Amino acid sequence: MTENTVAKYFSALECKGLIQTESTSIMTKDGIKRNGNLLYTIPPFQPIQEAHYQQQLDKLALDTARTRWETQDKTLESPCVALLRRFVHILRARWIRIPPTPQNAALALVWPMLGKRP
Repeated sequence: MTENTVAKYFSALECKGLIQTESTSIMTKDGIKRNGNLLYTIPPFQPIQEAHYQQQLDKLALDTARTRWETQDKTLESPCVALLRRFVHILRARWIRIPPTPQNAALALVWPMLGKRP
């Protein structure tokens, strides 16, 4: 393995919290302080495992909420959304082609929903 590959794997382990690295320093015979080797420490595994389980539970809760939101009854819309859908339907049916400008800003919001003309 190359030095870069080993460094990549060690940094991945460090990001996951499975190892901790500390820089060391040494004093040479001349009295000059120099960088030493890295000191690797393996922390207790139980807190790391509990944090991982908590992340998995948080992800599951988020996925459940997203699924619940996506599968909720879409017929219960606010009156504004229903009116906007009706407006878009009328425009599609009549193929009214008014380019969006600052003067008709409401149409500029609806324009992407109209799609391309066949």
